[in-house]
Formats: sequence, structure tokens, C-alpha cells
Amino acid sequence: MTNRFFFQYEIMFFQLLTTWILCSLLSPWQYLTVLALPRPTTDFCWNNIDTLFVFGDSYSYVEGRLGTKEFSWNNFTSPGAVHHDPILVNKTSANGPNWAEYLTDCYEGLPQRCHKKLYDIAFAGADIDPVLITKHHPYTISFVEQIEQWKENMVHAVPWKTQNTLATFWMGINDVGDTSSWTNISFPTFYNELIDIYFNHVDKVYDQNVRSFLFFNVPPRHRSPGGDNNTTYANIIQTFNTVLNEHIGVFQSKHTDAHVMLINAFDLFNKYLDNAEELGFKDISNFCPNSTAPDINTNYESYGCLPPYEYFWLSKLVFFLIVVVFGYMSDQQQEEEKRRRDNHVRSKQ
Repeated sequence: MTNRFFFQYEIMFFQLLTTWILCSLLSPWQYLTVLALPRPTTDFCWNNIDTLFVFGDSYSYVEGRLGTKEFSWNNFTSPGAVHHDPILVNKTSANGPNWAEYLTDCYEGLPQRCHKKLYDIAFAGADIDPVLITKHHPYTISFVEQIEQWKENMVHAVPWKTQNTLATFWMGINDVGDTSSWTNISFPTFYNELIDIYFNHVDKVYDQNVRSFLFFNVPPRHRSPGGDNNTTYANIIQTFNTVLNEHIGVFQSKHTDAHVMLINAFDLFNKYLDNAEELGFKDISNFCPNSTAPDINTNYESYGCLPPYEYFWLSKLVFFLIVVVFGYMSDQQQEEEKRRRDNHVRSKQ
């Protein structure tokens, strides 16, 4: 069984599982918050989106031929590089497609040739601001640097339209992990300062005429391998997420013409961890120690491991469920549009 065949098997498995999820108590769309204070004049419609700009860390990056191996899609070292940089198949932290690839159906090749173009500026290991939190490596591209790269190399280099573009932001995982052991700060105060900087740079994306924004909060990393269900760590994550929620609300209030959405990854991951056995996961606490082996998908037993999809923190299920959220939302939008058309026809009869 080749990796590509295994990948196709996973897609079929997820599609079958989705049918069950949509009818269960685990429905993921309850973890999508659409903020509108007041509502924009037009509703957000996923079916109209044809371009994604993705900012983030290892949960979001894809690898490209012109990027840093195992860290990024593109290093933007030459003019026009964005036009000649194919996405490499299955080169993500998920050891297969990640949520951004599932969402766009853009798994390999040049982003501009996908039906929904995936321009992924995320960099594995990124924190928000290197002034406040030291970079993991000298070559790490922080969030504030990602925004500058996007402005300098993408805004005017690739075709996109306001009404057809979504910008996504999944930051904070490394920021919380890198500061959770600090004892010389007030976490609410520090995270307010950090997330002020975060949204100062989100504003720069708005200033370039992007009007649809999707944010993710920090998942329950205290339940991941190495997290040891540490209560202090859990509380620090919750503090970050609370401050993030407040800033998202302020951002929406300030930009009433924007569509602003939040996927509550913290609650979403917790719900699936709490129901792991029902979903077919056999290990929610560990990784297979050889999970990066090139033949792990087909030869896992020789490494003393379970099938990769039976480990929650190796499975791509949660990433796929983000896509289910948008699929459900699109179905609801189509039904609403049909009702409006039918009502309009009846009113003329």
C-alpha cells in the first residue's frame, strides 16, 4: 500500500465518518462563532471564496519547493517566486494533508492552479512577536514577519478580490508553550500586550482590503503528549484564549464591514478527546515514537505502533472537522438561498 493510496483511503474514511458526525452530538459547527456587531451588509459565503491567505505556525504550514524544508512554503527570496513554487504533497506537520489543504482541496502543485488557491505564509515554530518571545531558530519567521512578507511579496503579486478572499490566523500555540514556565510575569497583562501586537498586524491585512477573517484559538495542549494534563498549563491556555476572544470582539466592533469568525479549537479538541473511543481512537496521550518514518503508514507494526489514524494527536481527523464546519455552513447557505428564491417566486404568483 503506497502512501498515496493510504492518503486516498483516509479521505474516504473521513468522508464516511463525516456523515455520522453531522447527525451526532459531536457536531463541529457548534464550535464556530461568527461575530457580527453589527452584521456586515452581506453574509459570508464559503462557496464564493477562491483564495486563502494562511498565517500561523506548524499547525498551518505547508512545505513548498522554495520554502524552508519542514517549516514553510516560500522564503520570498526573489521577485515572482510565489508564481513558481509548488506545494509538496503530504509535507505538513500532520504527516499528510493539513486543515488548510483539506479546506481548499489544494494538496500539491502550484497554488494558483487550485480551484481554491492556497497561499500559505505560515512558518512552523512561529511565535507572534520575536521582541517579546525569542525565536526557536534564527531562521524562524514570526507572525509579525509573516505579515510583512505577505505585504511585500503577495498583496500585489497574486490576483485576488476582496469578496472572494479569506485570511486565516492560527497563532498562540508556541507563544503559550514558550511562556508557560515563566514565573516573572502576569499572564493576563503579558498576553494583552502580545495580542495587542497580534491585532495591530491583523489590522494591516484589513488595511489591504481583506474583509473576511477566520481565527483559531489555542487547543488543549495540556492534553497532548508531554502536556501531562497539567492544570497550570491548562489555565494559562485559557487565559490566552480569553484575551484573544476579547481582541477578536474589539476587532469586529472596529471593522463592522468585516466578516469575523472564530473556530474554538480548545472546546472542539476537548470534545473529541472526551469521546475518543467512540470515534475509534485508541491512544490520546502519545505519539508513535517513529511517526516520521517514511513507511509508517504501511509498516507501523514493525515500529511497535498502532495505525497512525488511531493516535488522536497523529490523526488528521480534527483538521478535517474544520472542513466539515465550512461544508455544513455552505450547505446551510445554499438551502437559505433556495428558500429565498422559492419565496420570491411564490410572491410573484
